[in-house]
Amino acid sequence: MRKLPGLFAIIKIKGCLVLCSCFFFFSCLKNKDTTANGPKARITVSNYVVNSGAFNILYDGGALTAAPLAYGKSFDSGYIPVGAGIHNLKLTSGADVIADNTVSVQTGFTYSLFLYDTLKNNTAKAWLVEDNMVAVDTVAKARFLQFIPLPATDSLTFRLINNTLGYDIKDDFVGNKSAPGTGSEFFANLPPGAYQVQLIRKNLPTPIIYTLPSYTLERGKLYTFIAKGLVNGTGEYAIGLIVVKNN
Repeated sequence: MRKLPGLFAIIKIKGCLVLCSCFFFFSCLKNKDTTANGPKARITVSNYVVNSGAFNILYDGGALTAAPLAYGKSFDSGYIPVGAGIHNLKLTSGADVIADNTVSVQTGFTYSLFLYDTLKNNTAKAWLVEDNMVAVDTVAKARFLQFIPLPATDSLTFRLINNTLGYDIKDDFVGNKSAPGTGSEFFANLPPGAYQVQLIRKNLPTPIIYTLPSYTLERGKLYTFIAKGLVNGTGEYAIGLIVVKNN
């Protein structure tokens, strides 16, 4: 995965102007989509903004989903085509404008937009990342993203255990940090097979906070494991793990 340049974008949050750190990948203006059949990128959006309700996702004023996107949900259809170039992306909740950004995506590229944070002080954060969709026939690939609000000194480790061997993926994206970061192996190569999956939080006497007893990784497939919820959360905000198959 390419490391994306960081920018500061002015985002309108429920009538207030705030500065949020966002990541955008800029393409050339010549790629701007001027017709319905113009050059396309592909994008998916995921909502991990705690206590936010559902969002409408508007791309140049047109809804990307038939219904608002609820917490813990991504597009049911996976990646969808959108106009390439520089475009407006707006998030609304009822009559409230949650965010109003200019984004840019490149023809033929695939992106994930992650919405996260807690709306504390009427702020939300967004991270747009270019997804490297190159698969390898002999192995599975997986990445770990975590959107559980934690103290700045804390972090999670994502551990997969296969036939008594452990594979750790640490802090590929930590939602409590001020700016997104990536580990050295974004979409790390893993042997295909059945795994037990654990979320491990440091600084706890009993560090394992979630276990998925078994999940099978298939060769040639790419997966995103997403930690979500709140510490001591209940119901839809209980700590959990969502698995997305990217291809």
